[in-house]
Amino acid sequence: MITYRTPISLDIPVLASYEKDLFPYSPWSTAQFKEEFAGIPKTGFMLVAESENRIVGYCAIFLPGATAAADVLTVAALPEFRRQGIARELMRQMERWAKERGATSVMLEVETFNESAIALYQALGQLPGELDALAITPRRIVGQHRQVGSVGEHGGVEPGEGAHPDGRHLDQGLH
Repeated sequence: MITYRTPISLDIPVLASYEKDLFPYSPWSTAQFKEEFAGIPKTGFMLVAESENRIVGYCAIFLPGATAAADVLTVAALPEFRRQGIARELMRQMERWAKERGATSVMLEVETFNESAIALYQALGQLPGELDALAITPRRIVGQHRQVGSVGEHGGVEPGEGAHPDGRHLDQGLH
């Protein structure tokens, strides 16, 4: 059974270790995780998914202030736990947190080669089916600002993916 909880500082080494495997091209450092933890709960939200007391997924979102757009920073699931609804639930929880704090919309970025994450974000309404409407660079797709409040109400695939608007960490596959 998958359960969800707020991470604690003792989780940082585990999360940083996962980063090296899941995002080898630009993993978050221990210092970056500490920085994200510092914003909780005022401007940031993080959540971990667990199975049998083992972290199997995590996410982070940043909201600079009420009436602003929230930025999905990362969504990740360990390979052996993908396609079990973890990323979908993490996205739902992040959006709920952002909505409760007055976010006007949620935005994300994803690597263009991350087909599983793109499929998930399309299924959740974060990316349109036709990607021509988005800003696409050689490596990134910048998702549209989507009004908060409807993650989890759409059908579709469930990979486990991620995004990071400030460029520190963009998803490469099913996280």
